[in-house]
Amino acid sequence: MTARRRDGEHGFVTVWILGLCVTMLVLGGISIDLWRAFGERRSLVAAADSAARAGASGIDPDVRRSSGRLQIDPSLADARARASLRSVNGLEITGTPDVTIAGNRVTVVVRGRFDLGFLDLLDPQGPVTITVTATAEPHEG
Repeated sequence: MTARRRDGEHGFVTVWILGLCVTMLVLGGISIDLWRAFGERRSLVAAADSAARAGASGIDPDVRRSSGRLQIDPSLADARARASLRSVNGLEITGTPDVTIAGNRVTVVVRGRFDLGFLDLLDPQGPVTITVTATAEPHEG
């Protein structure tokens, strides 16, 4: 017995496998870009959180001694938050980070730039800006 081959289906499996491989390569490229972007964002969040906590530790010692309250010294909090951001190695922070002290709350806004790989080939718009915000305030430990 011999198997019959239909004339309209000759090479269909080859074309189907080729299309499947191209689809898998595209999805793989997109997933690698997204994985890298999430990693970059996680690094920026860690840096902003650390800077906000460092700023919130800038307690005014005179107010603490006289009244026992935890009151942030704005200049000390700003200096500590910026020093924390300067000490982060390998993180590309674009522009100047924003450190805002409102009452007893320190808010740090950090922006980073991320260069896409595969997605930039599909839609070349240049680097993507990632912005993260962290807030901290002192409280008794």
